[in-house]
Amino acid sequence: MPNFAIPFFFFVIILFYLFSMIGNLLILVVVFTNQGLHSPMYLFLCNLSILDICFINTTVPKMLQGILPGGKTISLLACFVQSYSFFFVGVSNFFLLAIMSFDRYVAICHPLHYPAIMHQKLCIKLIASVLILAFFVILTPSIKIMRLTYCSNLVNHFFCDVIPLLMNSCITTTSIQLQEVIASSITLLSSLLVTLISYVNIVKTILNIPSIEGKKRTFSTCSSHALVVSLA
Repeated sequence: MPNFAIPFFFFVIILFYLFSMIGNLLILVVVFTNQGLHSPMYLFLCNLSILDICFINTTVPKMLQGILPGGKTISLLACFVQSYSFFFVGVSNFFLLAIMSFDRYVAICHPLHYPAIMHQKLCIKLIASVLILAFFVILTPSIKIMRLTYCSNLVNHFFCDVIPLLMNSCITTTSIQLQEVIASSITLLSSLLVTLISYVNIVKTILNIPSIEGKKRTFSTCSSHALVVSLA
């Protein structure tokens, strides 16, 4: 990278980093300080913001350090922690988005039963289940990656991703790569299936609402979540 481009890229990255951090922190402040927003939907949204904060802090600070002279080194333990944290937060995000889809399904398709179904204890259990499930989904392949012998100490990436780590291994890593593919496929397909089923039922319910104003109002309650899912 040319020397004149380094300050520019550093400034752009840190700008997006600050915008993302401020945006997520504002969501947390607004929800926690507004009693009217203490509902399951906003509880899940707060947890999504916390995961987003963890996600960007897993990679961006070290990436910014790597742009600076002498900042391209990382210990092996820190590399493993970064890799595990990155995928733990990523998997948790997908599962949480699926839970949020179910929440919107109950709120729109069964509004009268919503308070009884989505009570606080259930919401906390669902969030805990998301974190526990994400922990175990990536635990086995992560342990195997940590036990590998590495023939090179150069990671050709801006963070400790799985593929660059496996490429440095002294032995074949086909079984680990297969486990990674299976874990990723299960995570992606299961969360997408829950989201798809939820939104199919939501759309059916919205189409059955007689008034246009009622349709618009109902759709607005899940439009933001649908946008987040599409971006994910």
